[in-house]
Amino acid sequence: MLYDSIIPCFGGRFAVSMMPAARRYRVFPLGTFHYFDWQRSDRVGISIGSCPQIISSETAHIGVRVGSVERILPFDEGDVFANLKQQITPLTTTIAAADPQLPVRAEFCFRSHFVPQSFESSGAPAYLLDITIVNDSPTPAEEVEVFFRLPLANARITPVGVLAEEKIVFPDGIDHRGVEGLIFEQLLAGNGDAAASLTPAPEMRRRLTLPPGSSIQVRFVHVGYIAQPTLNVRGDVRRFGYTTLWEDAAAVLRFVRSQEEVLLRKSRLFESTLLDAGIPPELKGILAAAFKGLAANAWWAEGGWFSVMEIGAYHSTLDVDYQSALFFFQYWPDLVRRMLVQWADYYAPGSGYMAHDVGQHLEATGNRYGGPGSAMKVEENCNYILLLHHYWRWTGDASILPDHLALLKELGQFLIDSDTDETGLPNRFCDNTNDWGSALITAAEEQSYHGVRMAAAFSALAQIARVMGDEAQAAICASRVRLINSALAKGWRGDHYPISLSDAATAHHYSMWTTHGLLYPLRTGMTLDIDLDRLCIDLISSTARTLREHGCIHSTADARGWLTQNLWRDCIAAYLGIDHTHLLRRYLGHGEYVSYEDTTILEVANELMIVGGAVADHTYAGQIHDHPLVDGHPRPACGFGLLYALAGVQADAVEGRLTFRPLLFPLKIALTHRADWEREHVVWLTFRRSIPNQDGGPLPSREWCEVEGDETLVADILPTAR
Repeated sequence: MLYDSIIPCFGGRFAVSMMPAARRYRVFPLGTFHYFDWQRSDRVGISIGSCPQIISSETAHIGVRVGSVERILPFDEGDVFANLKQQITPLTTTIAAADPQLPVRAEFCFRSHFVPQSFESSGAPAYLLDITIVNDSPTPAEEVEVFFRLPLANARITPVGVLAEEKIVFPDGIDHRGVEGLIFEQLLAGNGDAAASLTPAPEMRRRLTLPPGSSIQVRFVHVGYIAQPTLNVRGDVRRFGYTTLWEDAAAVLRFVRSQEEVLLRKSRLFESTLLDAGIPPELKGILAAAFKGLAANAWWAEGGWFSVMEIGAYHSTLDVDYQSALFFFQYWPDLVRRMLVQWADYYAPGSGYMAHDVGQHLEATGNRYGGPGSAMKVEENCNYILLLHHYWRWTGDASILPDHLALLKELGQFLIDSDTDETGLPNRFCDNTNDWGSALITAAEEQSYHGVRMAAAFSALAQIARVMGDEAQAAICASRVRLINSALAKGWRGDHYPISLSDAATAHHYSMWTTHGLLYPLRTGMTLDIDLDRLCIDLISSTARTLREHGCIHSTADARGWLTQNLWRDCIAAYLGIDHTHLLRRYLGHGEYVSYEDTTILEVANELMIVGGAVADHTYAGQIHDHPLVDGHPRPACGFGLLYALAGVQADAVEGRLTFRPLLFPLKIALTHRADWEREHVVWLTFRRSIPNQDGGPLPSREWCEVEGDETLVADILPTAR
């Protein structure tokens, strides 16, 4: 079957949403936008489907014509190919098409570019459409025409293709103070002897003759470019970063064509780290879809700006980027540093807390979610502390510490002050990232979830303080960890920690969120003074009790769940020696949001999807699917962390330590955080285990690692965790 997919251009917000069920091919000049309804009205609940969108065009006429017979992809009205099959990778959506009325078959591959650690190779606002025509018959195929038609406004033919320019009109509901007069420039071009036409609509087409048993590839390029400033950074309006490299759409086209082979080769190297990995195929599908959502929400602007939008609403949502940052740590750590510096720059001195976000839509003018006072204060402080600490240990870059010591101290003091009754757990500012759950899981006082995260955050602060020579601060942080441990120990119920240690009536409930704060410390091998045995039991118990058809819901008090939290929990489980890969099959076929209320799972998912329209019609909760659903949320990109978690990768660049504790055998992964993307060099690790014949009695198995690409690397495999 066919399903929705996104063609994202990393950092430039130029994107296309392909919606075959709705026969739509939506071209977004600035990506999609959303807001929470409570920002606009008194409506109860969360909905982000009502925000107006800026859509340049809604359809595309793409297909093959032989004589009088024409067949198209389902993105416009017309006769659709009889047989269609789709697959996606992080950078491609490929549709194989055939029809008994045509003497040829076709493959349509929509491709964008991404090369880690290079904006020049990743940030061009353009994508390719490669159409491969195959003649399997014993006779020549003549008068074969392939075409790509878009209803471009104000189009004209130029020497390089069809060029169109249209003024962007902002509807009510999209924040854009200081951003006006935008012109969206589009260029549609083809290779070889492709011809341009304006009738019946702007189109590039190419005629072919195919000998028997031959194939020909035709390439079209679609460029979307905005030259004017598009982002208000506290009064400083900035253009997209790509404008610093290319002056207009034609310059983008020249670059893409001149660097065609290099861009494709390097982009395929990036994709190979997923596609060639020895991991479950379901995980490959989920991560392919997840990357598209991350890339579609990335915003690169001049002046060094980089942010990731939360489903087209907020810039740099801290609790969202806390999770999606796993991708950047493994592929592009410098972008995490940029975001850490930006968040600190937006910090209100003396407030004590990090804001939820730094702006909305085209305005990076300060926090929007939760009003002027922000929200999730304890949550976001822990997120920032753990992210900065992980960046330091992961990269070895200690230069980020001195300028942020005062900030870190204020954030730590705020965490201490949030506990007014000295239990160790916060009873103020307890609302957390789970703003789509029950009141118990979302905002209860003295949450075990906060306790584990604060224990990790205070441990991180203590380590930073010691390195910077502040033993007094380190001692304060260590004492807070002891107090938290005491509170957690008192609350232990034999197989789980209560969601709220202050609400005895709800102590029987299980939550999949309790262990949430462990992941970053586990990735660097940081020693935590916390009862990991009990937390491991809690993880096993809560997973069993919250598991539903499509993964785990937040808690036994909830009817909703998030894909991201399942992937995040699975990373933690892997580091603790628990294999959850059998659950991956359940995560296919829905987006970030899942509900088991009085509605179907996809009705809820589609209400909250960045890509409107049904994807799998008439599909109800209880059915498991064979394809990933692209809903455009950036957070599921945290699933890239599973590539490392399944291998038990623990890296601490400060101590020069790199160890492994593989969970699966055989397992093949790319060591991407040590790749040299400029030189196109990636190290691969394959973990194997032999189980000797047991006829002669019990014999130990042997585990080893085969290293490709680095003769100096000796993989240090640690004993099995549990």
